[in-house]
Amino acid sequence: MCLLQANRNQVTCEHHDKSTSLIPDILEPATHEATVQGSTVIVKLPFTVAQYRANVRVIDFHPPRLEDFSSGRKRTEYDILSDDSDSESVSNSEEEDGGTLDNFVGERVWEWRFALRLQEATLTTAGKKHSTGTKNNTFWVLVDNLEAQLLTGLDACNLRTDPDELSKLREKMFILWGDLEEKKSKALIDASNKKKTKASKITPSDRPPLDSSDAEMTDEPSGKGATDKTVSNRPFTCCVRQYGVQVKEPNETKADAGFGKRWERVFGLFGTKICGG
Repeated sequence: MCLLQANRNQVTCEHHDKSTSLIPDILEPATHEATVQGSTVIVKLPFTVAQYRANVRVIDFHPPRLEDFSSGRKRTEYDILSDDSDSESVSNSEEEDGGTLDNFVGERVWEWRFALRLQEATLTTAGKKHSTGTKNNTFWVLVDNLEAQLLTGLDACNLRTDPDELSKLREKMFILWGDLEEKKSKALIDASNKKKTKASKITPSDRPPLDSSDAEMTDEPSGKGATDKTVSNRPFTCCVRQYGVQVKEPNETKADAGFGKRWERVFGLFGTKICGG
């Protein structure tokens, strides 16, 4: 735990009075005890609303390229109304320019959106070792725009056209995950080279369908970290919340969130900040 103590000055999180939880315990299915006709029945729930503190290390991330950690969307009237500018100054500006809110629509707003694959960093508990290769020893957490702002201390922007901000983000994330990006980038290059070599050897009849998307197959978070056995980074304590989102479900027997939808359990990072960098 000495490495964990050493990294607390660089990565901090909320709820210091709350004890930490092990990832295998966090991933335990949510259940509810009910009484049906005098008998106790354990009902499995799709998710529960809960918050945890955990000792972890980052072993993978998505999207696979750092410059894709922020995404842009068109600016809307709602973004203008939520700006810090007061209504009077906005009105005066509109009168001077002879414009309306429509002038702002179409501008792009950049937001953080990425995911981290976390691995349990506690080596021993009650004298029992937890294998780093155990399936339920890792999980993915989403990092939304507000939590990414807190985590990095940076505002989202077009990282593909702003090398200075990309460099700042890279320095911040290095504190969090060490040489993970370097290892992952090398793995992506190696995989791309192997794919090109293999493609040059196959015949037209062996090619995949033209409508298949390599981007969809390679950019999705995989169940296995590409570099989890070779990455050298320090563990840290973070806050994680569990919640549910509605997703499409064509199977009526599984549609527990209304017609054509079901609940899916999701985990998200919150209240965690990189202080160094």
